[in-house]
Amino acid sequence: MKKSVLLFLMLFHLTTYGQIEKTLSFQALLDSASISTVKILESTYKTYKPIISEEIPYRHAIRSKKENMAIRYDIIPSSLNKIIDEVPQGFSFTRIINAASNEEGADGISVHSIRQSDLKTFNAEWGLVAYFKPKEHLTNYKHCKLLTLFKTGHGIAYIYFFFDDVNNPYLDMRHHAIWFEE
Repeated sequence: MKKSVLLFLMLFHLTTYGQIEKTLSFQALLDSASISTVKILESTYKTYKPIISEEIPYRHAIRSKKENMAIRYDIIPSSLNKIIDEVPQGFSFTRIINAASNEEGADGISVHSIRQSDLKTFNAEWGLVAYFKPKEHLTNYKHCKLLTLFKTGHGIAYIYFFFDDVNNPYLDMRHHAIWFEE
């Protein structure tokens, strides 16, 4: 009986206090674009306020010292910007160019379209993944992975993953934590 009560209290604590709380305005943006996210239950992720810049706009930011990673989300519902439905690729490449380092010795930018079969996982019509070294004044992390997802009539989601270790095992775990609803 004591074990059952203890287990219940531990689960209750994890589900109520361990979740990353999204701000109301961010949740409203997710709802407006019909986007769902996985609730990160690990207490290692905390919300934080990164440097505000036009190069990497964001609506919600979390980071984990344990996973040595920070994630910034920017959601633009189609209802707020109809032009996105016409040229999501243009907006995405502008984001990459604005955030990537252009200093001597930077490795460059690697951009990959998401395969059609993988887009089904996100319930998206179009997407890309870009890897680059971010500008130093934007973050202390050495690398950035930008996941961009788009669905006509819903909007576009930019998810910036900042990390130091290119072999970070948590990177792939967090990659599929967002998707468009039906």
